[in-house]
Amino acid sequence: MWYTGVGSLRHLSEKNIDFLREVGEALALSGFNVRTGGRGVLDDTLRDSCKSSGGVTQVLTPSPFYRDYNATKEDDVFSYSTCPLELKENAKKIMHDNGVIQKATSEFHSNLLYSSPLILLGPNLDAPSRFLITWQNDLDGEVFPDCRHFETQESPIFKLAQKKKIPIFNIANPLHKERIESFIDTVKNKSA
Repeated sequence: MWYTGVGSLRHLSEKNIDFLREVGEALALSGFNVRTGGRGVLDDTLRDSCKSSGGVTQVLTPSPFYRDYNATKEDDVFSYSTCPLELKENAKKIMHDNGVIQKATSEFHSNLLYSSPLILLGPNLDAPSRFLITWQNDLDGEVFPDCRHFETQESPIFKLAQKKKIPIFNIANPLHKERIESFIDTVKNKSA
């Protein structure tokens, strides 16, 4: 079973990173594997904690050398820019068929945009995530519980998840965080 972790390049406190580690570990111990776009600290933390807990990870980047990822040397890193043409066309079609259209300003931005279906549906577009976890709030700290009105590099992923009816859990939303904390407690109690 897969879930998607979508973060950003924003900073999170050590306390929040520790919480993400607990999330990733609990999900891995419950049989969930993580798929990310490798776009920030949330993605990195969920990937690392899943791996360290025995889970499987997939990072789907816009290019082979994105941030600290290297698709030529890491088995779990896949690059949209090096995907077969047919797969790229299918990813674009998914975006357009679901009304998730955004004008790309460069080839890199296009790769970032069209890697969204791979992040949600897998590197072959055939293994949808069961849910998406994020930590999104605006610069003033306002929480966007469903991420509909938040315009970032992750917006296409959120919009596609909503079109595909993939639930989005935003840890910045106190209700979502409470539900996730309860899940973590349940996993810890089963392990004890």
